[in-house]
Amino acid sequence: TKRVLLSKLYNAKLKTAGKKVFPESLVVHGEWKKGRTKEDGELVANAQDLAAWNAWVAYAEQDDVAKAVGEKDVEFAGGGIPSDFSSSDHKARLCYDGEPTEVSGLASALSDVILSDQLSVWAWKYKSDKFIEEDRLEDGGEKDLPDLWQDWRGSGQAVLLLTSYGDGGDDVETNIIPHCSKTVKVKAKPKKQAK
Repeated sequence: TKRVLLSKLYNAKLKTAGKKVFPESLVVHGEWKKGRTKEDGELVANAQDLAAWNAWVAYAEQDDVAKAVGEKDVEFAGGGIPSDFSSSDHKARLCYDGEPTEVSGLASALSDVILSDQLSVWAWKYKSDKFIEEDRLEDGGEKDLPDLWQDWRGSGQAVLLLTSYGDGGDDVETNIIPHCSKTVKVKAKPKKQAK
């Protein structure tokens, strides 16, 4: 299922009905939550940003909103993988602004909120940097990963994520997360970890 921006689908009808219109984009910042030790810290989604997201989810579910746009019900978004936020014209995408090596951590932090509750990020590449959860590799190593992993050249600012979201974890999906300078839609903005 591809997630289409509701602003594109419904804002004209909502405006005509005198209702609040959906935003073109939302920013979800990542921030480091300190642990007992430096290594125990984790990247989490900003609580205020998530509250704003949840407010839009609740608004979309209102019966009068569905009625105003001529639908039985309206779903704001959620329950998918990062690439579900792409449209066929690649104009509506999840993108990042900030540290590219933290994109995978923020994607994990958004599981069970914006993304699937079963989302597991187990590999990423940015330029020549990469990380793989070693227990995910088969006997063939990296050559058993999807073709896009092998072909990734990393010449631009995009981050490649390998994710799964099923019970068994064997449903590998490739997700290309561009820098927000290339697109301006649903934004994820990880902040650099304080040293």
